[in-house]
Amino acid sequence: MIATLDRNSALVLGKVSRSGLKLEWQGQSIRLDQDGRWCSYRNGRHFYRRCVDGEVVLHQGDEGLIVCDAIAASQVLDEVHHLIRQLLNQLDNPENFHLGAGVLSDVKKILALGLHCDGAYYQDQKLLFDQVYPEPVSILPPDRYRDLVVQPAIGCPSRECTFCAFYRDRPFRILSADEFDRQIDGLRQLLGKSISGRDGIFLGSANGMVLSQRRMMQFLARIQRVFGVPRRGIASFYDPYHSPVRSLGQWQSLRGEGLRRVVIGLETGFPSLREQLGKSPSLNLLYQSVALLKQAGINIGVTVLVGAGGKALGQHHVQQTVEVLKALPLSPDDLVYLSPLKTEGLNIEPQWVDGQMASFRSQLGAIGRAKALDYQMNRFRYYS
Repeated sequence: MIATLDRNSALVLGKVSRSGLKLEWQGQSIRLDQDGRWCSYRNGRHFYRRCVDGEVVLHQGDEGLIVCDAIAASQVLDEVHHLIRQLLNQLDNPENFHLGAGVLSDVKKILALGLHCDGAYYQDQKLLFDQVYPEPVSILPPDRYRDLVVQPAIGCPSRECTFCAFYRDRPFRILSADEFDRQIDGLRQLLGKSISGRDGIFLGSANGMVLSQRRMMQFLARIQRVFGVPRRGIASFYDPYHSPVRSLGQWQSLRGEGLRRVVIGLETGFPSLREQLGKSPSLNLLYQSVALLKQAGINIGVTVLVGAGGKALGQHHVQQTVEVLKALPLSPDDLVYLSPLKTEGLNIEPQWVDGQMASFRSQLGAIGRAKALDYQMNRFRYYS
């Protein structure tokens, strides 16, 4: 059903920010970036979002996401353009709008730009994404979903984690300086003015810290020259077991170039279970790395795989993982990401995983240091 704007009763609330334009009225809304590209569209219970890679997804609350096929995505674009025309017509009656002071001209400009972004334009954007990013943006931590993703390396240097569905079949490679420069230039073209609305930068893919110190410093300096250091700084996944060993001084130098958080995959503190998951059973290097990072003023994210080991090892998994988290020098600025294990084909009831999730939340709350966040990997998309 195509959304309509009732000119007699709809009061449209509008806001223009660095992220673009958002207009909402009577259970409906539309959001465009500064270049007029649609980002999200709500029509009653139907909420659509456009991804940087060109996908259009329909959110279905707790049921997850549906990826629209080409026909459905085209229909959504038609609805978006229909609404934009109505809104432009309504702007002749400004009493129907509640806008911030002095933004009416900006609203008109962004809406007009939106009409020029047709199906061919979005197809070109999809092709440009494939040229700019060496590989898909598979996953980000939940607090970094609005980050600008930069990929100095692709794939995973380990590829041994038995639970990982993202990188096991992808070759690992560090980009050359020329390749990295081309990616940076391409990102400015791909994302346009909307880059200014992204308040963090994330280094992909599986382990951005795998680069040598020299190359990391060069790449971070390049990022700063082009994008500056965003409000929440730069973050990255980090596997201490497949990265250069860095001194305190080297970590401090990286912080000076904008690095503010690294995310480490603990998954479990139970050594034999870690080995089953394809990770080192020894936690010594992890402890040493976290201690240095905290001394350098870099915040930590730690991922925990909820449901790992199944019912047979579940109690040991929770107890020993909580003990490891207690032993780490975490602070209120650090995060523990609770990532539920996919249960398909494992003969594990989702309700049992939910129960273990509640146990982790309760015990981490009692520790009272790092904040726990749900890490629903199946819900991630690199949204526009």
